[in-house]
Amino acid sequence: MMNTHHRGHLAAKLCGQGLTLTLNIQAILEEAGSSLDDIVTATIVLADEDDFAGMNEEWGKWFPSNPPARQGAKLPARIPGLKISIAAIAETSHRVAGDQLV
Repeated sequence: MMNTHHRGHLAAKLCGQGLTLTLNIQAILEEAGSSLDDIVTATIVLADEDDFAGMNEEWGKWFPSNPPARQGAKLPARIPGLKISIAAIAETSHRVAGDQLV
């Protein structure tokens, strides 16, 4: 059985990795002229299925209104230190000028 201190440390690690991933996704989207608001779906893979409740709580903080659709899965193999992986698909509103994206 896991003690509450250890469980709290794992939850903090999950939230920290999730926040880092979300900030990275945000930076990529902003570079493409988009934002987190434009995410239409995300796949969230967790190392431990016991972390899904905490992930749902964090998801609600990152997307307080109109959250994108999401699906979850358990990581099929152990990767040391990895608690979460997120893949997101977002819409962008690029216009085409000639054969150049703007």
